Amino acid sequence: MSESLPTAPDVEQAVLIFPFLQKVRLEEQQYFLQHHVRQQAIEETVLLFRQDDPVTHLYVLVEGIIEESRTVQEGRRSSQSLRRRLTATITKEDGPPRTLIGVYDLFHHRYYSTSAYAHASSRLYKIDAAGIDWLMTRVPNISTDLAPLALVDRLRTIPFLGGLGDVVLGFLADASVWLPYQPGVTLYQVGDFANYLYFIDQGQVYLDWFDERNRWLGNGAVFGLLEHGEASLDAPTVAHQAQIVKRTSLIVLLRRSFINITGLSPDVRGEEVYRAVTQTVNTLPIFAQFGEALRHKLVGYVSHYHIPTPHILLQQGEMNDSLWLLLDQQRAQVHALAQTGEALQSIGVEGPAYFGEAALYAEAPIEASIEAEEGSQWVRLHRHDLEQFSLDERRKLKTLLPQSTVPSEPQPQGQSTVYDWLQSGETIRLLCRRHWINLWVKLWPSFGVLVGLLGLSLLVAFGTLSPSNWIYGVILVGGAFMMGQVVWNLIDYLNDYLIVTNRRVVLQEEVLFFRKWRQEALLERIQNVDINIGFWGRLFRYGNIVIRTAGTNGSIPFTFVTNPRDIERRITALRNLRRVSEDAKKRGPIQDFLEGRLRLRLHLPAYVCLPEVVVSRQSSRWQRLRRWVKRLLLWRTVGASIGDHIIWRKHWLILLGHLMPSLTVLAIIVFFAIAQFLPWLEILSPTFLAFNLLLLPIFVVDCLWITWIVLDWRNDTYEVTATTIIDVEKKPLFFDENRRTARLDEIQNIEVNVPSLLHYIFNFGNVKLQTASTNGDFTFNRVSAPHDVAAEIQRRIEAYQTGERIEAAKRRAQELPDWFDIYDLLGGIRKRRARPPNQ
Repeated sequence: MSESLPTAPDVEQAVLIFPFLQKVRLEEQQYFLQHHVRQQAIEETVLLFRQDDPVTHLYVLVEGIIEESRTVQEGRRSSQSLRRRLTATITKEDGPPRTLIGVYDLFHHRYYSTSAYAHASSRLYKIDAAGIDWLMTRVPNISTDLAPLALVDRLRTIPFLGGLGDVVLGFLADASVWLPYQPGVTLYQVGDFANYLYFIDQGQVYLDWFDERNRWLGNGAVFGLLEHGEASLDAPTVAHQAQIVKRTSLIVLLRRSFINITGLSPDVRGEEVYRAVTQTVNTLPIFAQFGEALRHKLVGYVSHYHIPTPHILLQQGEMNDSLWLLLDQQRAQVHALAQTGEALQSIGVEGPAYFGEAALYAEAPIEASIEAEEGSQWVRLHRHDLEQFSLDERRKLKTLLPQSTVPSEPQPQGQSTVYDWLQSGETIRLLCRRHWINLWVKLWPSFGVLVGLLGLSLLVAFGTLSPSNWIYGVILVGGAFMMGQVVWNLIDYLNDYLIVTNRRVVLQEEVLFFRKWRQEALLERIQNVDINIGFWGRLFRYGNIVIRTAGTNGSIPFTFVTNPRDIERRITALRNLRRVSEDAKKRGPIQDFLEGRLRLRLHLPAYVCLPEVVVSRQSSRWQRLRRWVKRLLLWRTVGASIGDHIIWRKHWLILLGHLMPSLTVLAIIVFFAIAQFLPWLEILSPTFLAFNLLLLPIFVVDCLWITWIVLDWRNDTYEVTATTIIDVEKKPLFFDENRRTARLDEIQNIEVNVPSLLHYIFNFGNVKLQTASTNGDFTFNRVSAPHDVAAEIQRRIEAYQTGERIEAAKRRAQELPDWFDIYDLLGGIRKRRARPPNQ
């Protein structure tokens, strides 16, 4: 065996072999290669390091073979486990990066887990472990380039691999690849060789045996397995077909590599994991009404997790979005705090059990914190996946759930109405219309007409008035007017309502075909609720209610409302519940940050069904014509989105209205330009010749005028980013520009106004954003699709608030471990100083 220092020309080549050096400055690269890296040429089989010795060096194979294995003593017998064989050829020197041998031992316990031998005619790089430590002090995040740690973190949570050590998972990660797939892809067919194992990171796969057997698999499942009796074949083949159903990401691993590294049989282990999920789903009473076929398919819509360390899945008070199932013979702890903040007695739970079932209907707060014990296995059904399952089956599967899963808040009558502004997870908790007194006020003129017509009819019937055409005309016209007013006022009465959801308060008032006005405010933005009940209100149980926020004009008034005190109590209760949930959500980022700092973070994909790319079907000529007309009438003047930046402009009808004078002048010019070529106007040719000298400058000025109007219209924009709203009024060229901005968290409530029939037809109106900033309110005047604009802004407000909450929690979480680190450091110094001099 011979060693030599790398020369200067080898630095560039070494960076290709050690890609993590790209994050290091050039002079530090040179220092690292000269002082911590050696080349070794192996002439005969050599022991590189021995099992259980301290980690002193890491190795990168360039050419040849290295074999690793761990010897386990069982009584008088010894066996080998954790084996792998690494090969490399000289042609791969410029290819993909090679495995850094010993890196997982360095990270986890600094003792070699295996013994490694390099075969003859091998060439490798030998790296000092101290050199890796030196690099990590220069670039702390370089660890993610030294090894596929993200893949290791995901493998830790796959139940099939549960219980395997960190070094074993590292070896598997080195041999694996992470690949995305689109729906419809067939991975293998009947008769193909079973060369690979597939782990579903996120997505859905269908296994088909072309008989009554089939399987739907979701997150965390494994496939590519052999049935009983096939594993002993020299060249085993699969007896089923595997097809991608949803957008899926897979972790692919050679079957031979898994067996060599772990020494386990994947087929028996995989069948046990699948059976554990199906037995739990079939055992729990919550799915009793689904039937065997639906429960069998439901397995493909759930996520299966292995929790390697104690981990809090749900925080008390947090809005939950999933049903969590604890598998059989697994354990969890339930913690709860009293309203005074004192901790109640913790409860140990053994599976099968389930938690958070109300979240399958809508966002619901969890009543206690659920902690998964070390090594426990869980199944998660996200509400989004249940909704997708219902769409795929074309059935309302929520109706098959037991009534005990319905949230404790009573659902309002008439909630079957679909409101397009409701977001995912948002449900209506209170829907109220105005008191019947308000309908009576609207209808009394109709009853007055009715009484008059009835009296007129009685006079005719008793002979007091002689029948005549004008009397019949009065009765018919009056009757038609009365019926029309009754229908109109009834529709107008039903179109006005106040809705309280689990997220916000929405007030809508609509005059059919003429005006539509909607105002909304988030529950956490509400400051107080004022009610006013007069004498008649006390008698008939109605009053006026005003919901106030911190905006400059932040109030949502609703008159003639039934039981205003009950509405005030419900809004206050939901607002307090929302605030408790917001406080609970702050603990989640703290846990996530601390787990990341301690290298305990778990990668748990929340749901199975990712959004799919919708492929438009071939439409008929008539459908294309209708779509073209609709686009012409409802043309939305929205600029191209640049990342999170969206730009809206005033509706094109506003531009057309501003262009009408200039277009009229242009039409006159065109008329005179064409008229001079008509035969019957040849007698006026001399006049036209003189007139053309005047038309030319008018035409130029008119074109400049049109250009100015278009540019002026285009420069006035309403913009929203991930953090701010922007109102820009800008004149063309170098003239005035007025730009106002406000943060999204300053928006207190949103008001949408569609003021006229013309606005109804062409779908444009005003969006008013009431803020608590010194800039006052923002109004997006005459913008296309105002309800969509309001919904987009509302979505971004919630996303911004979530991001701000996470960042604030991270800042708070970072302070605590920093204090502990400094405390431990100073405590260690104090202990060393307190030692006697002879120690």
